[in-house]
Amino acid sequence: MLAENTKKVMSLRVGIIGAGQIVEDAHLPVLKAIEGATVTWIADIDKARSDLLSRMYHVRSIDASDISRAIADIDVCLIAIPLGARRDYIERCAETGVALYAEKPFARTVEEHGRYCRLFPEYKLAAGFQRRLYHTTHIIREIIAGQYFSKLNRVAYSIGQYSVKSGGATKFVTDPVLSGGGFVIESAIHGLDQILLATGADDITVESAGAVVFNNIDYQVTTLAALTASDHKVSVECEMTRLRNLRQEFDYHFDNATVSFGLAPASPLAVTGVDRSAQVTLKLEIGSAGAPRDSAFSVNQAFYLFWSMFLQGIASKETNITSASKSLLTTQWVEGIYRAILP
Repeated sequence: MLAENTKKVMSLRVGIIGAGQIVEDAHLPVLKAIEGATVTWIADIDKARSDLLSRMYHVRSIDASDISRAIADIDVCLIAIPLGARRDYIERCAETGVALYAEKPFARTVEEHGRYCRLFPEYKLAAGFQRRLYHTTHIIREIIAGQYFSKLNRVAYSIGQYSVKSGGATKFVTDPVLSGGGFVIESAIHGLDQILLATGADDITVESAGAVVFNNIDYQVTTLAALTASDHKVSVECEMTRLRNLRQEFDYHFDNATVSFGLAPASPLAVTGVDRSAQVTLKLEIGSAGAPRDSAFSVNQAFYLFWSMFLQGIASKETNITSASKSLLTTQWVEGIYRAILP
């Protein structure tokens, strides 16, 4: 197993910048479970939060003012703070030769994405698109590559749940500079990344977009994009919203069938014939024969596998699916959407 190999070869000190919910629920429990990875410290501008996680996970909490100095004493840094507050820490990691795992979103523009990638050896910079390892992503990728239902013609992606809570004017999600945008870059971006990976896309172009935007924060966006994969064009329709409840799913339309599934890591796949006369639901069983070893059936398993692959890449000095350079098209897609909907 990949994770087992990682345990044998690495002994890495990890520092964490940011003590938000994703660190509490996913990153810290996963890192504490990976033998050879030692969380050295955690820091947050809200010292009460880093102190809380320090007590929960027995990790040293340091003051935010000490981060720059503390970076020099670690091998890997996890940065899980708002996009607009990261640059100095990213550059500090690059200066000191520290590997960096950046939670999504990684960058707001292609130029910014490329600039950060040029600061690091490719294998030492990860962008946190853990859903690349979802079992559904593996399955649909295999279906597309194997042309099980002939050619892929169209993809529809819908994600939406009514929720306009922001936490107040002081929270980063109400600041477009800190957050980078709204619902698309904060939430829907994962699905865009999964589509690009599954299809093996070479290029993506936003053809049209409509949006509900307030103070440069997007709350609802509908887009039509043209995806190119090995010279084959695929239409991609996306509906992404915080203003109403939607069926949260992917629909991949092939010549001979439509394959639909939800956003969960191991959501069942429904295969419907083109005449809609029959539908078969494929259950994805945990531990099923032939499942890839880097295929995640739960959210935390996806984080575990992603961290394991990144750390293994550092140890072997090899790039893999975690490398930030592999998600440039995702940033290109997001930048194209914002160029279309913002003044």
